[in-house]
Amino acid sequence: MGLLWVSPLCAASASLLSVRMAHHMITMLLLAPALALGWPKVRIGDPIGWAVLAALALTAWFVPAAYSFAWDWTAGYWLLQLAMLGTAWQFWATWFDPATQTKPLVMTAAPALLAMVMGFVGALLTFAPRPLFAEHIFTTVLFDVSPLWDQQLAGLVMWTTGMVPMVLLAFVHLRSVAIASAAGARG
Repeated sequence: MGLLWVSPLCAASASLLSVRMAHHMITMLLLAPALALGWPKVRIGDPIGWAVLAALALTAWFVPAAYSFAWDWTAGYWLLQLAMLGTAWQFWATWFDPATQTKPLVMTAAPALLAMVMGFVGALLTFAPRPLFAEHIFTTVLFDVSPLWDQQLAGLVMWTTGMVPMVLLAFVHLRSVAIASAAGARG
């Protein structure tokens, strides 16, 4: 966890939106489930509610005014980071909960919701006709890339490392619902 915020990855995320997106995906899809598995007793609510809150916390990062807020104010940065990590942690904690495992439609709908939001935000970043974040207008030049190219790459990172695994997770559970329904209809 410390390496995520003290590594060169964190420093590079200040210059490149695409690296910031990779940082977010690692936080939500690797760190948060690891925390949920490490502390399984720390859970409140249900996965769909937490999926909604995690989607809002992630989306907040890509509202230009909120991004500027996090860029200009250290406490704002940590507020958004902790909101994203905390909601993702609770999403995974409730999703891994044995009581949730008996609710196959919830097991399907919660990751599907996150996948839809990641797909939508990824599409907005990828297909925007101009850079959306003034903070990266001059920082990307250091890496010999344009701000628009970096933003488009950030959208693709969200699609590939964020949306795709969540869609697969939803489909795996949807398949189990279909198999259970078919077995119930035969038996």
